[in-house]
Amino acid sequence: MAGVGGLDRLGCSGSLAYVGPCQISGRLVDLGPYPGLILGGGIVEAELYEVIDDSVLGRLDRYEGHDPRDPSRSLFVRRKLRLLKPPRDAWVFVYNRNSAGKPIVEAGSWKRHLEAMARNRRL
Repeated sequence: MAGVGGLDRLGCSGSLAYVGPCQISGRLVDLGPYPGLILGGGIVEAELYEVIDDSVLGRLDRYEGHDPRDPSRSLFVRRKLRLLKPPRDAWVFVYNRNSAGKPIVEAGSWKRHLEAMARNRRL
């Protein structure tokens, strides 16, 4: 997401065009420095980007720990899924490890979760 991810740091900003907010069926788990999407069971707020240059997918795969040659060993797997809003297909990175014991991000938004954690630290 803008402001919490590494698109600029990865040099992806020219290869992707921001389309707008979107929603995915699923839940987020807090993995410490980043979230993991687990399919089903709720609604997750995300951001939708259009791929302008297909070569960006390899950079994103490496960043997300996805190996298309060996998905079973990947930290995240890239899957084409149907979004809830807007109703269209999109590439989504899904957490590919056991999520048992990982805290659920109840807000369904990693950005709001980080903001709440920052407010709690200030109190």
